[in-house]
Amino acid sequence: MSDNYKTDYWMSHGGVIPGWIVGNAGAFRYPLPPEATKAREKREKVYGYLLATVHIADGVVDFNFKEINKDDLSSAVGDRYTPDFIDYCVNQNFEVKRPAAPR
Repeated sequence: MSDNYKTDYWMSHGGVIPGWIVGNAGAFRYPLPPEATKAREKREKVYGYLLATVHIADGVVDFNFKEINKDDLSSAVGDRYTPDFIDYCVNQNFEVKRPAAPR
């Protein structure tokens, strides 16, 4: 999720701080928080990583989320885990319930 600091607080106190939350480094995947509606980019129920590219000339940093799909997992760990296990991780290993909205 991009723009995780794009909150009412920061928008009224000097501006949005750039930032990402990439919460898929662990095995279990949780739903996005209610505040995710303000994010430019958001994904749920995916595995992947965030790639940062630094442009030396002007100091700009670009962020790009790279999804890892079932075929990527199968080719990387298919010799250690069964197809059924990999399928479970991709298709069922996530929390369905939404967290309660902050009061």
